[in-house]
Amino acid sequence: IEGEEFDIRRLLCYMLLKDNYLEGLIQQETEQYWLAHTIIELLNKYDLHLTEVALNSFINYVFVGINRMLSGKFVNLNLNVESFNAIGIKESSFSNELIETLENKYNITYTNDEKNYILLYLGGKQMAGGGYSIESDDNFIFNREIDQLSFSMIELIKTEFQINFPNNFVLRMTLNRHLVPLDIRMRYGLPLTNPMIEEIKKNYSLAYDMAIRASSVLVNHYHRSLSEDEIGYLALIFALQLDKDSEEFLKKSNVLIVSNVTTSAMNLFKLKYEKIFSNTINHLYVSDLMGLRNFDFSLVDYVFTTLPLTVEVPKPIFEINSFMNDHDIQSIEEALWRAESNELRNFYTPKRFLTNISGDDKQSVLRQICTIIEEQEDVSDDFYDLVMQREEYPHMMYNNMIAMPHPNRICSAYTFAYIAILKEPIVWNDEMVKVVLLSSPGSQDSRNRQRFYEITAKFALNKEAIQELIQNPTFSTFIELLGI
Repeated sequence: IEGEEFDIRRLLCYMLLKDNYLEGLIQQETEQYWLAHTIIELLNKYDLHLTEVALNSFINYVFVGINRMLSGKFVNLNLNVESFNAIGIKESSFSNELIETLENKYNITYTNDEKNYILLYLGGKQMAGGGYSIESDDNFIFNREIDQLSFSMIELIKTEFQINFPNNFVLRMTLNRHLVPLDIRMRYGLPLTNPMIEEIKKNYSLAYDMAIRASSVLVNHYHRSLSEDEIGYLALIFALQLDKDSEEFLKKSNVLIVSNVTTSAMNLFKLKYEKIFSNTINHLYVSDLMGLRNFDFSLVDYVFTTLPLTVEVPKPIFEINSFMNDHDIQSIEEALWRAESNELRNFYTPKRFLTNISGDDKQSVLRQICTIIEEQEDVSDDFYDLVMQREEYPHMMYNNMIAMPHPNRICSAYTFAYIAILKEPIVWNDEMVKVVLLSSPGSQDSRNRQRFYEITAKFALNKEAIQELIQNPTFSTFIELLGI
């Protein structure tokens, strides 16, 4: 193999991680077992933490380095590890004792570059994957360059997805902590494996799509692409923040409960509903039959009643029992969900379902779809250009015969989605595509936008659903497959 020793070690580490390639160099299992024990003991001694994946990678990197030095091969790094924010006093002390132990066992001498090699990989493995909290390290220092990258990533997501994280500061600080060791990995091309990558793409598809888009900030800065594994760890950070802030995007309903029970029973009834439906109901009002005559129904979305109503009520009515069982709870949840689903259906309408689109490439297909959109929707005149600009950036690969283009900024006040079933499949970013789902988030209807993204992404990942739609290309089939 020809090349720099540092790059050769990267290759050997990759092969070891992926294919267990280095059998026979030395007694691998015995030596790695001893090495793992030694590293774990020292990590505990100096109160340092590595995730299981990062620990396994670090052990392999040290193992490869030992074998290369035993063969007379040494690295030449020409770097100053003191500038790495991820390396502090504890890391340096850990590294010094580890190196002393390895020198005594293998009768080798670590050069300054070899010592820096250990610190480099340790710094690149610290805190990977977002499994940490800001409060865990009071002395953690963020430099302006890293913080600016975090800020730019959040702003890009805000612009393109129209999702403004309420806990913006928490997200920014979490990204800062993640980007410090990632900075080392990006500058020196250190590989990082992510065993959860397929689960992340499947279960957190919106967050993964955000991570892909946000990663373009890092690509422009480092002039190096991010691997799927790295993007997956970024997606976990966004997924966690989306989950924390989900209540900001969910529609909560205001409900009036009508019953003629005693005041104490009514208060107990109200507390029970507020507890069970805290994620769905915003405000709960109570009234008896007499109070209905003067009640302002503009305050509520639904009326739940335990008795027949004798006055006209201008809101949807659901009959309930005074003492709820599991069936009652499920019925109410379904009713509230149907109400939200009806609003989601506004994003998909029959006029936005196209079956007469054909073309030889994605440019011609998108030109036709965007022309229809510009005729039917209130969008900016450069809608097609904005969609094509977004196509220049990396996308999530669904591998399900579907493409999901969208403009790279907000183009309308309202959210909508067009779905086109092509007459013949075409090549689209090295994939065969027959279904195109072009979405455009709006600036005003943020309440259901996250739910819209989640439902759409879930559909795109469902291979059976895509095939069923291709076999039966009707709007009713599409809505049924979406589950709304």
